[in-house]
Amino acid sequence: MTVARFRKPAIAALGAVSMMALASCAQIPSSDRVTTCEPATAFQTERTGEGTGPVVDENAITSFDLQVALEDGSELIPQTTVLDMGDGVATPVNLNYLSSFPMAAFGGMPVNLSAVGEALTCAQAGEQVTATMRMDQLFPEELSASLPEELKSQNVTVTANIGSVYHSAATGRINPQHNGIPAVVTAPDGTPGVTMPKEPAPTEERVAVTIDGFGAPVKEGQLVTMHLSAFSWTDSTQQLTTWGNAGPALQLPAGAGDGMFDITSQLVGKSVGSQVVIVLPASTIAASPDAATWSQLNSSDAIVFVVDILGAE
Repeated sequence: MTVARFRKPAIAALGAVSMMALASCAQIPSSDRVTTCEPATAFQTERTGEGTGPVVDENAITSFDLQVALEDGSELIPQTTVLDMGDGVATPVNLNYLSSFPMAAFGGMPVNLSAVGEALTCAQAGEQVTATMRMDQLFPEELSASLPEELKSQNVTVTANIGSVYHSAATGRINPQHNGIPAVVTAPDGTPGVTMPKEPAPTEERVAVTIDGFGAPVKEGQLVTMHLSAFSWTDSTQQLTTWGNAGPALQLPAGAGDGMFDITSQLVGKSVGSQVVIVLPASTIAASPDAATWSQLNSSDAIVFVVDILGAE
């Protein structure tokens, strides 16, 4: 049997090729796969208007208003901004917020409107979605069971105006692994996990871009919409995450004074769609005035933040 032997230049060339191949790979979340998105089929839906940007998927972060009308045209739920922080502007929310949407029409009682989220699948910013469904599809079983039989099968019309749709995860070129930076592995929906380097927790701040986004660079002072996870360096324990949270999307101003250990200062100049890994040593965490707010973080260990930049405005 003949064993092929490569000279060092050949090995180096192979290494360079493999690095180039890795750098040319891209992460494209389902929210950016506009042409292959498959709308819901459980009920009749119609989308109108000129849509742009990412599409709504199961992990979407979006802002919209909502109206529900009965068969006779009367309003069951008047036109409502799904999340209004008091300024009259629709705040982007994780779409699974609809699983416990507090509707004023029912005295503020949390109501499962997950079917509405399904109806919005594949919608883009600027579109209006109209969906027809039965009352027992609109509401969860525990609520619809208490409705009169003639109402359960009555159709309702749900109308939603989509204000914005954000990338559901980082989207861009995957960069080669950086020495001294935890390796990030993502689930199909973009949720990150980390593998730490086999070395003691660092005593200095470290930053690396693991996915280089295709969007515009973040400017200081812009409001950045992001997904964020934090892990302990020593044992890789996840200490907080926004992935899967029901409620408002995490939005922080880019730059110092963000209330989050100034990590967004490291996002300035990074492209929208990027994934950025920021390692803060224990001394920085413990000495920061933000430590009290984020008391769940272990201030005696270095913390690894994985940030997916979903939008900036």
